[in-house]
Order: sequence, then C-alpha cells, then structure tokens
Amino acid sequence: MSIIDLFLKVKISFFKVIRLFRVLRPLRIISKNEGLRISIQALIISIPAVFNVIMITFLFFLIFGIVGVNYLKGMYY
Repeated sequence: MSIIDLFLKVKISFFKVIRLFRVLRPLRIISKNEGLRISIQALIISIPAVFNVIMITFLFFLIFGIVGVNYLKGMYY
C-alpha cells in the first residue's frame, strides 16, 4: 500500500460526501414554492399527534396480544 493509494481513497470518499449533498436539492424547491412549504410545515406539526395515535395502537395490540396468549394457552398443539 502506497501513499498515493491512501490519497486516492480520501479523494474518492470526499467525492461521495459531495454527492450526498444532492439530497438537499428538494429543500431548495420547498423554499421557493409556498404550497409545498405549507404542506411540509403541516406534516411536521402533525408528528406529535401521529405519534400519539401510534402509541395508542401499539397499546391496543399489546393488550389484545396478552389476552390472546392467555386465552389460548397452547391449544394449538
């Protein structure tokens, strides 16, 4: 392994990092379009409410799972 190989690896990884910035292009479109900006803000604001619904659903499935396991108790042997 030579020093040139080390520098080539660094350059290749540097270019990969630069290419990752392409992911940020849609943010430029969102900042220019008012309708998209409003919809993205609405999605971000609704995250806590969606999380609450997910937690209630998880609790619902957990309770019915426990009841189902206790009710059946190995009847499928």
